[in-house]
Amino acid sequence: MKIVLYISVIIYSIQLCSQSAVSSKLYAKDLKAANTYFDSEDYINAINLYRKVIAINPNHEIANLNSAISRIRLNQSPDSSLINLSKIKSSTTPEVQFYFGKIFHLTNNFDQAITCYTKYKNIPIKHRSISNDEVDYYIACSNNARDLISKPHRSLIKNVGAS
Repeated sequence: MKIVLYISVIIYSIQLCSQSAVSSKLYAKDLKAANTYFDSEDYINAINLYRKVIAINPNHEIANLNSAISRIRLNQSPDSSLINLSKIKSSTTPEVQFYFGKIFHLTNNFDQAITCYTKYKNIPIKHRSISNDEVDYYIACSNNARDLISKPHRSLIKNVGAS
């Protein structure tokens, strides 16, 4: 009886390993093409191919991150990017923190955005791709936005004509 159990466990393990190898082969071509589109800043085609990769492997780190970045650069709804980033929240990739900061800024969560930018800035510069000057700029933008939204004022905007 134990032998039958061991054999069935071994056969099941072999099937699982072969399925994961097959599924990684299924999306490898799409992932490579999506990365090419992403690098050439063709974000719409990149998103479509990343969507195929994510359908096969929902937690694929690069596909989720690059899909979120593409959506941000196309000025799509921050909620669509948040879905991708939330899948890789515990990632060790530094850029995840930075793009969480961008999404929090876009959804008016400026304190959380500043926290994410600060965490990103505390990562050693050799491990990240965005400079301190750029991160400082985004922190300043979030600070300014928080200050301006906290003191609303009435404004009247008039069309002064064609010129």
